[in-house]
Amino acid sequence: MEETKKTTKDYWENLWNNENKYNRIDVKSLDFKTYIKNYHYRKVFKKLDSVLSKLPKNAKVLELGCANSPWLPFLAKEYGFSVEGIDYSEKGCKLCEIILASEGIRDYNIVCSDFFDVSKEIKNRYDMAFSFGVVEHFKNTDEIITIFSSFLKENGILITGIPNMGSFYGKLQKFFSKEIYELHNPINLNSLSKAYSQSGLRILNMFYLYNFNLNNINPGNSQRKVLYKVLNNKLSKITFILIDYILSGIGINNKFLGSYMIILGAKVKQ
Repeated sequence: MEETKKTTKDYWENLWNNENKYNRIDVKSLDFKTYIKNYHYRKVFKKLDSVLSKLPKNAKVLELGCANSPWLPFLAKEYGFSVEGIDYSEKGCKLCEIILASEGIRDYNIVCSDFFDVSKEIKNRYDMAFSFGVVEHFKNTDEIITIFSSFLKENGILITGIPNMGSFYGKLQKFFSKEIYELHNPINLNSLSKAYSQSGLRILNMFYLYNFNLNNINPGNSQRKVLYKVLNNKLSKITFILIDYILSGIGINNKFLGSYMIILGAKVKQ
C-alpha cells in the first residue's frame, strides 16, 4: 500500500533518529513556563476530557502512529487506561517504549507494524483509538479511516487530529518549506467527516482550534529555516498564544484561522 502514502518509512526513521525529544504533557500546572509549553495540549485536553472521562477504567486504547508520543503515558496516568500503540518505524517504536518505561508505565503493548499489515488479532478490540498528525500523510482518507475504525469495538471511539493545511497555517507551512507541505494531504473537516460516516462512524464532535499558530510549522531543511527560528522566539510564542486565547474566548475558531482540527466518532453496529 505504499502508493497511498505521502511519506516513506525512511523519512520517519530519519526523523526519529534526529528528533527524539520527549515533551511530557502537564495540563494542570500553573507555572508560567509549563503553561506556555503545554498550551496546545491543554486545549486538546479541555476538548476531549468529557469523552475520555466517560470511558471505563482500564479501557483499552490504541494510538495509531505512536512514535515519540507523550499521549500514551498521559492517558495511562490520568485515566488509568490500558495503553497500546502501533507504528511501522522501528526507531519510533523503541522511542515509545523508552518513554513509557521512563514514566513508570508497565502495562503497555507496542506493535511495530504497518497499519495495512496488522494481525486480525487486534481488530475490533479497542474502546478508543486515536491519532494525531497521521491521517494527513495518506492520499486516500476514506481508506485509512476505514482501517483505523476496524480496530474499534462496537461503540468504540475514534479520535483524529490533523493540521489544518487549508488555513493560513498551511500557507505559512508552504512558505517555509514546500517540501514538507507536500508530504501532507490538505484535508478539511467536511471531507474528514464524510470519511468517518462512510466508515460506519457516528460523528460525536468536530472542531478547529489553535488560531494563528506558528509554533508547529516545520521548516525542514529549507533556506528559510533561519528566518523561522528568528520569528519563532519566546516572545512570538507568547503573542500567538495570547491571540488564540482572546479569539477562542469570544468564540472564534474556524477553518481560516484554526491551525488544527479534531474529529471524534463512535463505531456503530454494522
